[in-house]
Amino acid sequence: MASRDSYEKEQKRIQDLFDAALTSESSHDPFEDDGEFGSDTDFQPSGEVSSSSEGEAQASQMRHKQHRTAAVSSGESTSYSSSDTDDPDELSNHIIQSSEISVNQEPAPLVPGVFVNDEENTNVDQVTSDQPNPNNTSPRVSDIPLANESWSHTIAEIPDFNFDSSQCAITVNVDDMNGVLDFFYLAFPQNYIEYLVNCTNSYGNALCNSNRPHTRHSRKMAYREVTSEEIMKFLGLSLLKGHINCSKQRNLFSLSDPLYYHPIFSYIMSGRRYEQILRCLYASELEAKGENKVVKFIDLMTLNLRKIYNAGKELSLDESLLLFRGRLHFRQYIKSKKARYGIKFYELTTSDGYVLNMKMYSGKEAPEQNLGENGSKTEKLVLRLMRPYLLHGHHLFMDNYYNSVNLSQKLIDLKTHCTGTLRANRRENPVYIVKKKLKRGEHVWARKNKVYVSKWKDKRPVMMITTGQHPSIVKVSNRFGKRRQKDAEVELYNRYMSGIDRSDQMISYYSCPRKTIRWYKKVLFHLLDIAVWNAYFLYKNLRKQRLFISLY
Repeated sequence: MASRDSYEKEQKRIQDLFDAALTSESSHDPFEDDGEFGSDTDFQPSGEVSSSSEGEAQASQMRHKQHRTAAVSSGESTSYSSSDTDDPDELSNHIIQSSEISVNQEPAPLVPGVFVNDEENTNVDQVTSDQPNPNNTSPRVSDIPLANESWSHTIAEIPDFNFDSSQCAITVNVDDMNGVLDFFYLAFPQNYIEYLVNCTNSYGNALCNSNRPHTRHSRKMAYREVTSEEIMKFLGLSLLKGHINCSKQRNLFSLSDPLYYHPIFSYIMSGRRYEQILRCLYASELEAKGENKVVKFIDLMTLNLRKIYNAGKELSLDESLLLFRGRLHFRQYIKSKKARYGIKFYELTTSDGYVLNMKMYSGKEAPEQNLGENGSKTEKLVLRLMRPYLLHGHHLFMDNYYNSVNLSQKLIDLKTHCTGTLRANRRENPVYIVKKKLKRGEHVWARKNKVYVSKWKDKRPVMMITTGQHPSIVKVSNRFGKRRQKDAEVELYNRYMSGIDRSDQMISYYSCPRKTIRWYKKVLFHLLDIAVWNAYFLYKNLRKQRLFISLY
């Protein structure tokens, strides 16, 4: 009987201590002396206490059980482990901190990712004030999912960066330029041709002076240096070959095969001379290895293309694939491209196809090249291609390979809008938008700072990201005049994203690259195609003449 009375007193004492801890007026620490059993001087047992080890263990277990029972009855959601009760000060601090959190805690959503308005101030006790769980499985305050306050459904003003459209034109004087060759020299200047001549002559001399075995009448027996005029003839014949389908290159120069023979080829130069220049064609220093054989010439080309033409507001960025099936360690496979296998280029163009900047993919970058830079690889790639056009108010369109919330925030901080499709597995995406199940025609969106993420379902769900306009549903007409409703971001994306596809389409009609073992020669011919297309673009827009690219 005495043992039962002592147990009831112990239970009442623990209940009083928890009530005092939960009272705001209480300044006394209720657990300042909560040591082993019998160390409390205020506790006077009314009966005999078992001194055996089993009795002490049972008493300790009963005290722990009463601690948990008191916590549940007082409304606190706490759980203890063996390490929680070893230090009484830590246990006291844990309960006091939990009580402070429950007073000022913001509402926690029952479903992760659902947005909560700031005006609704609901106490956490209302969420956790249901019937107590007898198995003590109620979550701790830190385990309750919190609403992501950075995403909201409110509309913010779209910043206007005052893009100067009056400067969108060619930057050189073209009043005295009437012929197509003058415009070609704009995109492919004379000093670049001289650079190509010098590199080709250096490589040709080094190749003929090598100790490699060759036949008596080999083209490597003696090398005759090329001139600027001859290299222009060579490039002209290479472009003309893009119009003619021939199984063998030599048949174009041969008189014995009248089916493929064209007098212009043998009239300009012999077949052996053409093949010798083709073998020695080079565009870098002799010591260059790997991608360095063409990287410098690519940078020179793109620098000139940006210099002669100021782009409009809308820009598009995407990848282009140059067909190459030879052995190359950075050869890529893209299923959606026509070539599928080849050398990948990241290109920045205007919305109507003028190529402004490009970067050739040359394999995984070395770790020392990324020192001091933050962000993902795609973010660094986009910022590198957009570097000449940042802080000018441009609007960039990209697909879901590049887009992310972090990249959009970085671009808008640099006074550049962006719009494009978005992958659902990006880390920064709002969970509610990603997991929302939509019916056909439904549209949901959310905003974080100045970045809008939306989801719209037509035949399948499409996620979009934009900083250039508010998400909405608009009515559009197709080419047959049929009107329908479409997401405004999708309509804007379809209107301005086709720059790279337009460029690839025009180049593919009369492309001069041919099958070759040396990949860098094919890249050089691809750069020649880009220069011809940009020159045709400038000629057609400035002269306002209807001229097909085949005639150009």
